[in-house]
Formats: sequence, C-alpha cells, structure tokens
Amino acid sequence: GGHAFTPETIAAMSTALDLCLDELPFRIPSDALKLLSTSILDAASRGERAPDRLRLHALNALKARQ
Repeated sequence: GGHAFTPETIAAMSTALDLCLDELPFRIPSDALKLLSTSILDAASRGERAPDRLRLHALNALKARQ
C-alpha cells in the first residue's frame, strides 16, 4: 500500500526536488527525474522530513546509478 503524507511532508518533498533540480543541468532525462522523485518518496516513507537530507539522498541515488 501507499503512504499518506502530511501537507508538511509533501512540502518538504517538493522543496527537496526543487533543490535537486537547481543543482542539475536545465534539462535532465525523464528517467533521472523519476529516480530523484522515487528516491525522495522512499526516504520520506522511512521517516525523513528534512528537505536538504531528502535532496542529498536523491542526488546520491542518481550518482550511484551512473
């Protein structure tokens, strides 16, 4: 089943994704965007709520994929 996130958690995930996109080239492939989003969701599902730590988790997942 899926997780139900609070509005605060959704805002943190959105901020984290925005921070990731600010660090990456203007156009990134859709599969990279999906990986970033999935990584943020996974970390939030495990209880992480800090946007910067969500960002780091997602960027590390993207680096590990390369």
